[in-house]
Amino acid sequence: MELFSNSVNDGVWVTQVEQAFYRVAAVMREVKNPCVDGEPERLVRAVQGALSQLPASEAAMKGPDPSQPRAKAAKKALRNAIKDSRHAAKQGQNFIRDITGGGGERMRNETGFAQRVAGARVTFSLNGMKELAESASKKLDEASVFIGASRA
Repeated sequence: MELFSNSVNDGVWVTQVEQAFYRVAAVMREVKNPCVDGEPERLVRAVQGALSQLPASEAAMKGPDPSQPRAKAAKKALRNAIKDSRHAAKQGQNFIRDITGGGGERMRNETGFAQRVAGARVTFSLNGMKELAESASKKLDEASVFIGASRA
């Protein structure tokens, strides 16, 4: 390690962020599954859990940088996965608000243009959540290549 550098050994870095990695992976599994299964209660629990657990993962990423380029790429991927996870959870909140609020009511009870507009808004929220969750999962996969390899 160089004088005045803000980096740590890669093994130490993995130890510091490993819990954050597994926490985000678990959160994304929960957020993605209800998207596919269509279980509203499970989706509400998943979104609330994500919003409560992700700040701890973000805090874990504020430590020093790892020293090797592969580890730095893993840190960047993990940081972006956390950001996308947070955005997916917020989009999930929007979807829940839309489907349970006025938009969902118009979708079920109105006809014509109002129904189509409400349906488009609800669909947009759901698709946005799915896309962000998928993006976060891909970035977690990128980070897992290094984090998993350094633990083996």
